[in-house]
Amino acid sequence: MQLEHTLSHETKEGNKYLVEFSSFNQNAIPVNINLPIINLSLVQVEVVKQNSPSFLKFLAQYVCDYVNSFDVILYYYCDTADITMRKTRKSTPQKFRHELFSTLYNTIHNESIIREIIIIKDDSIGDHYISLITTKKTRRN
Repeated sequence: MQLEHTLSHETKEGNKYLVEFSSFNQNAIPVNINLPIINLSLVQVEVVKQNSPSFLKFLAQYVCDYVNSFDVILYYYCDTADITMRKTRKSTPQKFRHELFSTLYNTIHNESIIREIIIIKDDSIGDHYISLITTKKTRRN
């Protein structure tokens, strides 16, 4: 596994995804951070039908393995694209993705992983949900 890479994955239902790990522009951050910041993107390429929980567990484990392999900060932003939700769910696509991602994160039983949630309130287009994920290391330089 390389620091920057893209995993192509097809679920047992036939849905196709790309899981992308790419460098985040650290010049956009006003403070100096000594760890690489990696943008985590889940790109839906083709959807046949709803995924089973096994894909979500696979995704959570893959992200966990990645974070344990590299001394980085993962940056995950829940986008605004439409998503299929139950009609009874009163949620924005961003909030739904955030709740789904939070559920995934909570299934990972790895005490070394740390997650910080950032919610930016925005009444005009909907709130923004960001997750920063890293691991506890015994010593950071």
